[in-house]
Amino acid sequence: MGQPLGLLRVARLDELGRRWDEEHAKLKALVQYYKTKAAYNSDMSSQYHAAEKRLQRFVDAGPPEALPRLQNVTMRLRGGRTGKRALVCEQVELTGDHVRYEVRKYFRLAAAARALGAAPEPCLRAEALALTALGDFQKAQPRWIELITEHPVATHLPGDYAEAAYTSFENADPRQAMQILATGMHRFPQDGNFALRAGWVALLTGDAERAYRFLREGKRIGFPPEKLENATALLAIAAERTGAIDDAAVYFEDLLRIDPAWADVRTLDTLDWPEELKATLAGFAR
Repeated sequence: MGQPLGLLRVARLDELGRRWDEEHAKLKALVQYYKTKAAYNSDMSSQYHAAEKRLQRFVDAGPPEALPRLQNVTMRLRGGRTGKRALVCEQVELTGDHVRYEVRKYFRLAAAARALGAAPEPCLRAEALALTALGDFQKAQPRWIELITEHPVATHLPGDYAEAAYTSFENADPRQAMQILATGMHRFPQDGNFALRAGWVALLTGDAERAYRFLREGKRIGFPPEKLENATALLAIAAERTGAIDDAAVYFEDLLRIDPAWADVRTLDTLDWPEELKATLAGFAR
């Protein structure tokens, strides 16, 4: 049998894999671009080597976890109603093929399990995350809100608040998104990854002041090492948008120390970010 995979993670894996492939292709194209330029302009050699290093770091980090093959889920449902009640939503296994179809299937399975008396929080989380991954934010949002407002705080995860805020943003309710993020920061005050996600969603809503506050708190706590580069870029953006120009310049210098390729605006083409955020970074790179 394949390795059990939490359904709360499944809905994101296909999207993460697609984004990894897209960024890999963009980075390879960037290397080829600088290689061509450097062939007849020695001044471009440093940019070429920086792009090569960036690509190598990306490849060394590797793609996101692949989805395992689907196993016989009916095995988990033997024993009639009692067996169905024993279903644990986090341990459903999915295949990498036809993921959207599978996500819809397990959304229905999680909903049915919850109705039959399985632990409600993981099943509700699975439903909400599946709907979010499918882009159905209107149906996902009330599930996220129910999870963080009607169930014990001890069952909450930092990602519940980040996803709830994001779906509120997608449903054109930035005020609710910010309220959720503030609550999440209060309940998970030592989670640097949540602070980073809160800063990202706050920037999407246009609230640079709170984004900068969240991100500075995340820096104090400590960002996950693999996310430090993006976190530093967001700090530079948020600082610039709040008028803290000197701080923004310092953060951008920190970013260049992590990877000199950020000095070239073409690097920004590899980012799947809103254009207005990339434009802020481009102002530093020029």
